[in-house]
Amino acid sequence: MKGIRTVFSARALAKGLNTTLTQDDIRHVKKEIINAVLPTLRGRELLPINSEMPITAEFVHQMTETRMGAAVVRGRRTTHSMDDELLETLGAAIPIPYIEKKFQFHRLDVLSKNNAKDRTARGAGRRVSEGENDLIFNGCTLPAVNGLIAGAGNTTAATAVWSSAAGTAFPYEDVNRLIGLMEADGMMGPYKMRVEPVNMSEFRKREVVAGGSADSYLNLVKASLISDIESDPSLPHGTAVVIQASKDVAELAMPEDFTIEFLDKDEMDVFHGRVYERCVPWIHQADGVGTITGM
Repeated sequence: MKGIRTVFSARALAKGLNTTLTQDDIRHVKKEIINAVLPTLRGRELLPINSEMPITAEFVHQMTETRMGAAVVRGRRTTHSMDDELLETLGAAIPIPYIEKKFQFHRLDVLSKNNAKDRTARGAGRRVSEGENDLIFNGCTLPAVNGLIAGAGNTTAATAVWSSAAGTAFPYEDVNRLIGLMEADGMMGPYKMRVEPVNMSEFRKREVVAGGSADSYLNLVKASLISDIESDPSLPHGTAVVIQASKDVAELAMPEDFTIEFLDKDEMDVFHGRVYERCVPWIHQADGVGTITGM
């Protein structure tokens, strides 16, 4: 996170809101929002942030990348003419949505000693961070944006739901099968994996089939397939996401990072504000994103 910006509406400035709220008040609210959102920004761990676009950007253009052809092996005194290759094609423009939540607090709360002035701002910050995670994994309808699940280029169905009895469900083999599909497309890792919390609890079950190690499926996968595995409630139950986390595969396009805006104080002595950001998941190579379904 680059840091939370603070902005004031023209009306708020005209009414002297920024003198009613001291700089210490504003710094305190910003600090508390950061403390609230940092633990919940799990989706950003998968997608490098691209903030190089102008703040006025409304769309990013999907560039579909293809793998280069094979390298040429030739002798010292032989010649080779390099053919042009079409490596990128321009796809549809992806809209960059707002994620926002309003907050408010009473004038007297500014003077309180129990952090009343930042309580609703913290809640708004958490909701925005949760909205970001949801957008990264699940996309949104208005505007129409694909998240990692819909944009995945590789997917496999679980052998059985992971809550099934021992000897019926095989989480290790399900993950291994997906990794095999991604490697076949040239995506050799390292990988990161995110699992819905209930599925994660099932992932921790011990492998106790005859001759098994009695270790958990989770530890077995971490030992030989994917070391970075975390639980995330933004995922729907029954679906896991695996990604080769690099900017060549996917990024989080972000013209505006977290911003706190103080709007006005109304006739009831209530301060109004909002927390917002503008970002969108931007998938370049769909084969670097995979899902396991039906877990």
